[in-house]
Amino acid sequence: VRVLPGVGPRTGEALARLGISTVGELASASYDALARLFGADHASGLLLRAAGVDHSPVEVPGDPKSVSREITLVDDTTDLEFLNARLHELADRVGRTLRHDGYAARCVYIKLRLLPAKRVWKPEGSGFGRLITRRLTLPAATDAGQDIYTVAVQLLKQAAKSTGMESGKEVVRLLGVGTSSISPVPKATLPKESVQKLPAPNRPEEEAERVPAVGNTEERVFQQKDRQRRINASLDEIRERYGFDAITMGAKGKDAVRFSEDKQVS
Repeated sequence: VRVLPGVGPRTGEALARLGISTVGELASASYDALARLFGADHASGLLLRAAGVDHSPVEVPGDPKSVSREITLVDDTTDLEFLNARLHELADRVGRTLRHDGYAARCVYIKLRLLPAKRVWKPEGSGFGRLITRRLTLPAATDAGQDIYTVAVQLLKQAAKSTGMESGKEVVRLLGVGTSSISPVPKATLPKESVQKLPAPNRPEEEAERVPAVGNTEERVFQQKDRQRRINASLDEIRERYGFDAITMGAKGKDAVRFSEDKQVS
């Protein structure tokens, strides 16, 4: 029954006390019993929605306010190296979604659900543990997973110090990465041959020879950002053709790329 609009946690619990847990059970419920519990208007609305009737106007969704990804961990942990790897995957997906939809974000945040390391068992959904967020506003909007990941790692490190993670008193159950303050940007495109022209990773000494010297810091930043944009555009083209997991940016080394073992990209 919780799938219905207007049936939140409290309404769901109240319906459960009446023995109603499915849409079908709600549709056949007594109006009088519902009216005594919720009032006449809410009772009528519940019965109509359970029967598939909704007279509210259709509204076109507005621009998204945020883009995020999160995972619930199989095993609770405080291992920052493991969590950083998960952050990298999530940030990469957030960046891909931003670029695909034509947005850039000014704010990066992480979300953590923390549980006491030593605890007694409670039923799922009982609200056990606590949910925290940490965020940072960027000087300029970005759609690059690399930028999102860099900020997310800093935020996780700060969160570990300010909570019981660092001392081992709290463990992480859920981890999320998100962006907000997003705005539309022109979608950059590359010629089809750009994927084939994506340079192979270089050793540091080769990098110095390959990248021409520039006159000032502003030009160097522009060059780095343009190269990052071209790499991300090439990654997006490969993923569009072979799937997201076909290729990903390495977590260590800005030029590292990893091909999945079960995919072949040419």
